[in-house]
Amino acid sequence: MKRKKILDELMNEARIVIDGILDAGHKEQFRRISWSINSDFFMKFPKEKQFFILFVEDDLLQYCAFDSIDSAQCAAASLLGNLSQYRILPRSIALMVGWEYEFWQYCEIVIANTDEEAEAYHQKQKEILSFLFSAI
Repeated sequence: MKRKKILDELMNEARIVIDGILDAGHKEQFRRISWSINSDFFMKFPKEKQFFILFVEDDLLQYCAFDSIDSAQCAAASLLGNLSQYRILPRSIALMVGWEYEFWQYCEIVIANTDEEAEAYHQKQKEILSFLFSAI
């Protein structure tokens, strides 16, 4: 019974927070909360790997995962062939980039109500890619 009361109180507080976020006009934060709850990003992101090669293929961010930076560097030339843009990044950075990129994909595919909104969300994805590969 005590557990139910605590859970009910937690759900009520969560509702108040979400209502406050929406009332204050912070729709992006609500979208992020919603996506975080529903996303399987962390489940499908390789847990044991420490370095990632990030690259673009068919206008989408892709990655290959490796145990060490040496194995990532050795594989870069053979795996990517003639791709000129790629980054070898540690897990923490690859995770942040991937998380943000997939959030904007979610917005483009699920949240957008108009073609203009979808294009704006797609532009956010392009900005991430541009920033990621700008120093190359």
